[in-house]
Amino acid sequence: VNGGGEGIPGQLVFIDTPGRHLSEKKYNKGLLKASNGALRDADLALYVLDASREPAAEEEETCAALKKLGADWIQQKTAVALNKTDLSRADIKRLRLFLKDQLPDLPDCRIFEVSALQGRETGPLLDALFELAPEGEACYPADCYTDQDVAFRVSEIIRGAAISRLHDELPHAVFVNIENLKLETPRGGEGGVPRPAKLTIHAAICVERESQKGMVVGKGGRMLGAIREAAQKDLAGIFDWKVRLGLRVKTVKDWRQRLGN
Repeated sequence: VNGGGEGIPGQLVFIDTPGRHLSEKKYNKGLLKASNGALRDADLALYVLDASREPAAEEEETCAALKKLGADWIQQKTAVALNKTDLSRADIKRLRLFLKDQLPDLPDCRIFEVSALQGRETGPLLDALFELAPEGEACYPADCYTDQDVAFRVSEIIRGAAISRLHDELPHAVFVNIENLKLETPRGGEGGVPRPAKLTIHAAICVERESQKGMVVGKGGRMLGAIREAAQKDLAGIFDWKVRLGLRVKTVKDWRQRLGN
């Protein structure tokens, strides 16, 4: 992010850490290791909670990780965003009580009630982060907003679209394999207006067991179609290209164990 909500000059580099899930699986252990490493190397912590659901073991584990950094770190280097406050089921009071119990050293002025979807209160949140962040040299050019390559961003968007619709049935049990990705830049165009580039993607949503494939495909293919439609819409919103997305589902046994090696 370049610049603050009130015109503060500067640059913030966000590192999106994996969710913290206590598990003996090698994959989940690897995610915890990555998350712990990111916390140790970061200048600040922005803890984002979903205001539409009740805090559970994952939130308690995240608070425990923050507390290991010490009271001073929480007081001076931590901010919290209560997201999805635009939803009718959002319960701000419940989350504030949870934070008071779990992170008593966190100042109330660092808790922000936001809606990422609507952009509500994101400006004050960014202002606070700019004020907390230490000064240093810019890490990226001013017009750069991510260092992720196209294939990675595509896979994460597809995975997000799948998990948001399959959370109860397949929590964190899917990954996306980009099988083919082709960007075509057409030459010429009618009336001298260049035609838009086209990004064609063929990807597979991978599950661990054959019995899980039906959950992803859905009756008559409706679930897979909904995932594809949502992912394509999100992709079209972030890329300046015409996006065409093809999806299939396949089984890759014990993929979490393999990725943990």
